[in-house]
Amino acid sequence: HALDKLANSGFTSVLVEGGAHVARSFLDSDTVDEIVMYVGAKVAGGVGLPSVAGTFPTISDAHPLVFTGVERLGPDIKITARIERNT
Repeated sequence: HALDKLANSGFTSVLVEGGAHVARSFLDSDTVDEIVMYVGAKVAGGVGLPSVAGTFPTISDAHPLVFTGVERLGPDIKITARIERNT
């Protein structure tokens, strides 16, 4: 597994930037600790692409987030959150 090889080489974090299906596969594999989201300062109409593919059967099945930071980047906003693990 590529993530195991990176961990064994001393890497403690990896940026995963892909499409909605890549995001969903990482979330489903329980390997995501933190999510970084950017909100642009524009409202655009039309049909967009989801950030995470698929749906959850109920809202209680969705991954709960604990927001850890909000930062203004010019007119945009960067939001950081960690995944809250269900124990």
